Amino acid sequence: MNTNNSGGDIRIENRFTAWFENFWYHYKWRTIGALFLAFVLTVCITQCARKEKIDVVVMYAGPYLYTGNEALTVKDELNAVMPSDFNGDGEKITGLVTYQIMTEEQLLDYKKQVEGGVDPSYFTTQASNCNNYLMTGECAILLIDESLFIKLRDADRLRKLDEMFPSVPASAMDAYGLDFSQTALAKGSEQLGKLPEGTVLCLLRPYVMGNTSNSTTYSHITSMFVAMARD
Repeated sequence: MNTNNSGGDIRIENRFTAWFENFWYHYKWRTIGALFLAFVLTVCITQCARKEKIDVVVMYAGPYLYTGNEALTVKDELNAVMPSDFNGDGEKITGLVTYQIMTEEQLLDYKKQVEGGVDPSYFTTQASNCNNYLMTGECAILLIDESLFIKLRDADRLRKLDEMFPSVPASAMDAYGLDFSQTALAKGSEQLGKLPEGTVLCLLRPYVMGNTSNSTTYSHITSMFVAMARD
């Protein structure tokens, strides 16, 4: 549309500019919100696409507390014994889940070593989170304190060793668990070798949900367990 200004010059008003100014005036905040949401979704999708695809998960629960760098080394040590690339993506990647749990006796000794006191609620939360995780069926390979091993064994949650080995390894403590310190993996590893005496390597039975409910996945998990259990 042509209009005359006060100076007599002709000004051409861009219809799109006028429409945009009107739209921005009425819908500015909705537009900003939509753009922000689109940005967040793009970032999340990109991160998910780049996320490591884990082949198998190992859980440690006991008195030892791994630092972040130590945990990375543990993953490398576990990756090194993985029999094959289970998911076929070209990489062997172990997921590591850790919980610092202690018996009352262990906690009493720990309090004597730590300056500034110990918050007992931390260990209560760790034990609760550990128990909840065990109910998800996402993990079956366990490196756990003997106290937890006994609870799981008595609850009939563990798989018998003779179901997986033609002859039970020399490190076997009983029909269900191995003294991890006596395995070749513990003896030859920098960080896994730091796990305290009484750490037991064992395997949960398949669960009704989670990764362990899938027969193919559980077969891969079993293969990894056997590799970790070698004398």
